[in-house]
Amino acid sequence: MKNEFIEDASFFLKKASELIVNRETLSKLDVVEGILFFSLGIERVLKGILYNINPIYVLKSQDFKNSVSIFYRESLLPNFKQNQEIAKSPDADVLTFKLSLLRAKSISKITESNTALLFALSNYRDIIAHNQLSLLEVDKAKILLLRDFYKLIRDYCDELNLPASHFMGSFEIKLASISSEHQESIEEKVKIKLESHLKRWEQLKNVPGFIDKMANKTKSVQESSYKSRDSFSEIAECPACHNDSLINIEIDFDYSDGQVTQIGFISSLKCLFCKLVIEDYDEIDHLNLNDLLIGDYEDVL
Repeated sequence: MKNEFIEDASFFLKKASELIVNRETLSKLDVVEGILFFSLGIERVLKGILYNINPIYVLKSQDFKNSVSIFYRESLLPNFKQNQEIAKSPDADVLTFKLSLLRAKSISKITESNTALLFALSNYRDIIAHNQLSLLEVDKAKILLLRDFYKLIRDYCDELNLPASHFMGSFEIKLASISSEHQESIEEKVKIKLESHLKRWEQLKNVPGFIDKMANKTKSVQESSYKSRDSFSEIAECPACHNDSLINIEIDFDYSDGQVTQIGFISSLKCLFCKLVIEDYDEIDHLNLNDLLIGDYEDVL
């Protein structure tokens, strides 16, 4: 049986994706529209999860009398209307967002681990639909769109064995980048950043001549870096696409007890293949990039 809830979710979530990418600053009106598209899509995802287990589970009235004539009408015999066990006027009303959430969290790990987020999304939608807009916490709703939208949709796609494009269309890479910029968890921030650049590499590697061009440019940049007295570049594996990237090593001097000690530290990593740039100190520490200096570069320094 075709799961139309998942297909309908795709329509609304692609609309939300397009809005987030094309209007990244997000005015109050944009937030309102984005939350509506987001919530309408997620509500259908939740119902789609229940539907995959059993279509009956999305109905408010789930007894045989009601459900059999809604989902299995083609199986009924011609004289079914004379049967007292078949509803003459079946109730096709489906669960609300919150009821769908409460039921889906028992069978969906992603729903269970994002329950608070999903409740917040439902509440924002209810405020927009039924209350004064002054009650909407616009800044918090904006973060929900800019930071949490991509991760939640990505995780649901993984759980449902769907490609991310099914819910995000062609906006997946840009959404990942936007989400990365708004992450508060360094682990999640770096994870999503690497993820987005890996996807970029998967696109760029198909451009004719691109790989050879970037390989030659990487080698050229490395060789020319030795002309500087304050820093130089070395080759290291890119943590995103696993091609050769350039780590920039800054050189400093420590003066103590009449002795001069040369010190090197990595100030950035740049990959010309997937366009990854790591230069924030928290990202460098999280990826343990300075461990690359141990042993290999002692003679150089």
